[in-house]
Formats: sequence, C-alpha cells, structure tokens
Amino acid sequence: MTLNPHPQVGIQANGSTSYIFGARTSDGGNELWIAGPGMSQPRLIKDLNPGFSSSDPGDFFTLADGRVAFTAEDEGYTRKLWVTDGTEAGTRKVLDDPNIGDVSIDNYIGVNGKLLFTQSQYGRGTELWMSDGTAAGTQLLRDIYPGFMSSNIRDFTDIGNGKVLFRANNGGAGDELWVTDGTQAGTRLLRDINPGPSGIEFDIERIAADGKVYFTAWATEDSEDYEAAYGQWVTDGTPEGTVKISSTGGWRDLYAVGTEQKAWVFMEFSYVDGRGHQMGLYVTDGTNVTPLLAPPDNGFGSPGALQQLFELGNGKVIFSTSGSALWVTDGTKEGTKLLGEDVLIGQWGDEFLSLGNGKALFLNANLDYPSNTGVADFWVTDGTVEGTVRIADFSSGNPIAFPDKVTVMQDGSVVFSAGTADGGPIRVWVSDLTPGSLKAVDGITAWGGTDIHPILLAGNGETEIPGPDEPEVPGPVDPDNPGTSHDWAAELPLFDKAFYRAIYADIAQAGVDPVQHFLQFGWKEGRDPNSHFDTSFYMNQNPDVLAAGVNAFQHYLSAGAAEGRAASFAFDGKAYLAANADVANTGMDALTHYLMHGAAEGRDAFQAMPHATGPQHILVDASFYFGTNRDVAREGFDPTQHFMAYGWQEGRDANAFFDTDYYLSTYADVKNAGINPLEHYLQFGAAEGRDPSVRFDSSQYLALNQDVSAAGVNPLAHYLHHGITEGRDIFSV
Repeated sequence: MTLNPHPQVGIQANGSTSYIFGARTSDGGNELWIAGPGMSQPRLIKDLNPGFSSSDPGDFFTLADGRVAFTAEDEGYTRKLWVTDGTEAGTRKVLDDPNIGDVSIDNYIGVNGKLLFTQSQYGRGTELWMSDGTAAGTQLLRDIYPGFMSSNIRDFTDIGNGKVLFRANNGGAGDELWVTDGTQAGTRLLRDINPGPSGIEFDIERIAADGKVYFTAWATEDSEDYEAAYGQWVTDGTPEGTVKISSTGGWRDLYAVGTEQKAWVFMEFSYVDGRGHQMGLYVTDGTNVTPLLAPPDNGFGSPGALQQLFELGNGKVIFSTSGSALWVTDGTKEGTKLLGEDVLIGQWGDEFLSLGNGKALFLNANLDYPSNTGVADFWVTDGTVEGTVRIADFSSGNPIAFPDKVTVMQDGSVVFSAGTADGGPIRVWVSDLTPGSLKAVDGITAWGGTDIHPILLAGNGETEIPGPDEPEVPGPVDPDNPGTSHDWAAELPLFDKAFYRAIYADIAQAGVDPVQHFLQFGWKEGRDPNSHFDTSFYMNQNPDVLAAGVNAFQHYLSAGAAEGRAASFAFDGKAYLAANADVANTGMDALTHYLMHGAAEGRDAFQAMPHATGPQHILVDASFYFGTNRDVAREGFDPTQHFMAYGWQEGRDANAFFDTDYYLSTYADVKNAGINPLEHYLQFGAAEGRDPSVRFDSSQYLALNQDVSAAGVNPLAHYLHHGITEGRDIFSV
C-alpha cells in the first residue's frame, strides 16, 4: 500500500487574525512586519535598527492587554525587550535603560498573561524578570543567586497549570529544578534532587493531561553520588509531588496515547540475541511498563529498529521504521496500524512537525538510485490512511529545507519559512494543507527561522491590514491609552472572550470555548477573565475565598463587589464610586460601569491599596512594605509572610528604619549564619547594642528612654508602635 496523494476534504479560510514576523527586503535589514489573514497585504511596521542593519525581531508573546512583546536589537546592537500593538507609533522598547543588558533569547516564556524571561543588569548577574509590557510593570522577579553572579537560568518549560519549571543555581544547591507561578512567593527551589553543591541535568519528556510532568534526571559530572538523581521522575509542580519512579533508565520520546491521554508510549534500547542495541516501543501508565513493539520482530511485518516517534495531539503517535514504513498507534496493539510504505522520512533526519491540532507535516524522500541523492515532497497526516496526503510535489521553486517551526493560523492553514532548491532566498510559505496549495508570499524575503505570531487588532478583528498609503488600524489596548474593544460572554457577566483569547494563546490556538475553559480550569490556574480583574490578587487578598476553594471571579460577582472587595491592584471599586457619584446613584457595580462605559468616557480607574491578610510581625510595617515593593502589592501578598519567606533574602526592608543590606553587611556573623536579620535583631541584636540601620541608634534610644529600657522592650519596636506618635527622638548611628 502506498501513500494516498489526494485529500478527502479541504479547509475553508475564515480567519481574521493578523500576523507579525521578522522579514527583510532587498534594500533593508530583517525588521518587524505585519500581514493579514493568509499572510495577505504584508507591510513593514517599523525599522527598529535603521538601514541595512537588522534588528532580527523574534520570541513573540501576547500580553494580557493584547499587545505583543518581542526581542530585537537596537542601534547599539543590544537585544532589548520591545512591545507592539501592530502600529508604528505603538511599537517601542519596554525599558530604555543603559544599565539593562541583553534579554536572553533562549530563556523567554509566558505565564499567566505576563512575560517571564532572563535579563542582565549592572551590579547584578543575569536573573529572573517579569513584565506586563510596561516599564512600571517590568521588574526583577527574583534574584536567585544574589550579587554579581548569575543563577544560570535555563530550560524553561510551561507545565500547563499556571506554573513553569526551569533549572537554576542559587549558589548553594548547584543546578537544580525550580518552579514559578510568576510571583515572588511562588518562585522557589522545587526539590534538591542531588543534595549538596552538585546539581542535575534533566530532560522533560511529557506533560500529562492530569498536570503531572515526567522527566529524566541525572547528576552532573562533579557529583559524588550519581545514583541520587539518576532515573525516571514525575512532578506535579510541588515539592511533595516530585518523586522518583525508577532508577533503571530514562524516558525517551514519551508521548500521550489513547482517548483520555493517560498512557504514554516511548522508545528504549534493547539488546536482543547478540544483535546489538535496537529501539523498542513500550507503553506505560506512569507505573507499569509493557512492550508494545519490541525488537527484533515487531510482530507487524516490519522488523528492525524504530527511527522516530511524533505526537499528533489527538491521542495518536506516528512512527517510522527502517523498513521504510509509516505507522500509527493509540497505545494498543489493535490500534497500531500501517499508514503507508516506501516512506523515507529517516533519510532526512527529524523532518516531521506536529501542528498541535491532530495533524503533522512531514517530508517523504524521493531518492535517485544508485546515487542515493534526491529531494522530498511535503505531506500532511492526521493518523489515518485517507488523511495522509501530499500537499506539494518537489520542484525547484518549492522549499527544500524543512522548517524549524510552523505557525497554524486561525483558519487552520499553516505558514512557515524555508529556502528553495535553486539556491534562492529564504521565503515565507503558506498552505491550507490541500494538494497544490503551498505557495510563497510575494514581496517578503524571510530571515532564517522566522517566527510568525498572531496579533488581535482593536475593533472587531475583521479590519484588513492597511496598505503603505493607508492610515494604520489601531492595535490592541495600550495601558497608557485604554480602549473599549470587548467580546462579552452572555452566560458570564464581565467575562471578556476577546481578552481571554488574546492573552492566552494556547486557548486561542486550541479553539476551545473561553468561558467553559475559565469555569473548568482557568480560574484554578490563576487566569484572568477581563483586563481589570486579577484572579491571583483577589485570592491572595481574600484568604476566606481561597480557603473555600470557590471561583474568585464568581465570588466577586455574587458577593465581593457588594462587600467592597477590590477586583485587582489596578481597580478599586470603592474609590471609583466615591469619585463618580452619578455611577453610585445608579446602583451599578463599579467594575461593570468602568468596563462597559467608564473607560470609553475617560474616567479614571483607581489603584487599590492592598491590606495585610494575616498577623503582622512586630517589626514589619505593612504600609511601608506595600509602598516600597510594588510587585508584592500588585499580587496582594501578605507583607509579613512575604518578607519572612523571601523578602529578607532579596534585600527588601521590613520598615523605614530596618535596612536589611546594612544589617547583613555590618554584622558578618549574622550573614554567615544565613538567618533572618530581622529576627536576629529582635531576639538578640538590640540587646547586644546592634543597630538596624544608620538611621536608628538602638543604644541611644534606650539611653534616652529609661522607661523603654526598664520594660525590656525592643527599641525599634517601641518606636514604631509608640515612640513616633509620642514624639520621641531618634538619632543616626
């Protein structure tokens, strides 16, 4: 049986999303471009590095406000973080600070509508940063290795539940596995898998539907105990949920199969009958491992080692064998079937790309004999015989190089960049996955590895991209100039479907219903239903809601708004009603009025003042801590809990008169002991005559206030709670 070169059905184009990407012309460098549906009407947005020099834009990520963040080189050839709304005026650097160095291209990922990346800064190494696309909202998330050293952050992996795994070195545990949810409190060492200063290497093979992550770990070369880490591991993103399954070997190409996608197939080497190591196909449910297709005879008429496995995303896995055959499996023997023979995929390496929608693109080699040279045709498969079709015969004008990545557009068609056999330039190609549909986009010369990314323009999303002589279409909402483009859900008040799709690209690409996703999964993952309700802030500020385990947004709609609870750090409903008596008189909810009318009318959205949510340490000033740590305030973390868990290690100050860096640098014994300086000062430091900062002399305060000294009260605690209001004096050290 040979492969079927004809499709059963075509794909109708009905998309309206535009796309941004890097491209070049004959008289310019690789710069930022935009095109409409089907890559129509391409045009330059902005020349970021004017002249023939290139800015090489890439690493695109859609932000919570609908704009797209990306990296590009400026005139000084420093790779910076930029943001665009699809217009020239709305394209600018996020931080134009000479003390900020390169953004790391390899460490760049999105989490909960914000951007997580690594960036260097003068006086500090390359560390973990977070950005919402504004200068004020771009801050260091956590200095994992304090000082001038870098924590060597890499291997970011989104595990699909609002958390990201990565590898980092804090200077004590070596390279280990860390986790973050995009907050300071949620950024921590997951588990010291290889205890001591030596670290680990790891390879994540599978992110399961139940949120568990399967990975292989092994110790670094300088480790004294290799066996401590080596083996197959699973984690759910919590320390207690990170456990070793087996020490016998590592996962290889672990892919989900079956309708519930709770079993996985993988390849592993086997030594059979003195014939050397061969690949076998096995299936596991995360505990037991059973052979499905074992060498030397796989039981289906095609002996020999497996060559490649590829996941379709619909519970099926494609694989090829050295017998030039293409197979599909759903993890069962009866569901393991031959798709086609005379398939020479292996001749071209890993030239097979999953499109993430149940289909995959691949090259089928067409070799000349006896020279064994030749070319390859483009094919697509959905794991069925009838759905495995050729979309383009090889010719000198078609692509010769297989793309590194493919973008699936809103209408189901694909776009990628690749070179041609005749030595021509790298072009941008588009296909609706039907025979003969592969074509190059005129007027664009791509620069290798072009990253093509969707952007939702303001309005109804159906406006065509303007030509070079036409006025620009306004882009997504700019925080400095908020707009009013929404797609409100009829079944859930104030749920903005357009907003949800724009900031969560995985939801848009999967084509799932935004409301249903939010109600079933999104609120648990900390996703936000509109631009001014922050799920994480609301849960952090309302421990009763968190403890009840209810949907934060639904609680706000049913009770929270009426009780005066703030929707987010960016919106205080009580302040909005106080400033707008006409709105208050109508009895309308403040957030409803602002989103439906107030923003368009130019009314101000008042910033909320977060409150402490638990008992405060006697030396922690909650108002001071929120005021000097805007990131903590934005997330609504409790000041004492944050300072005790993370703040003092990050050099933050608990009050206006306690300087953490001063205390640790002045008293080396405290620093070397690695203990909380605030606790040390309260329990021992003041009694030993130590000072909390240059602004407050502990001994002098006690000497001038004998009643405080006689009572045995900590001098700074007394001053903060009584001395200030009583007008008592303090002296500098």
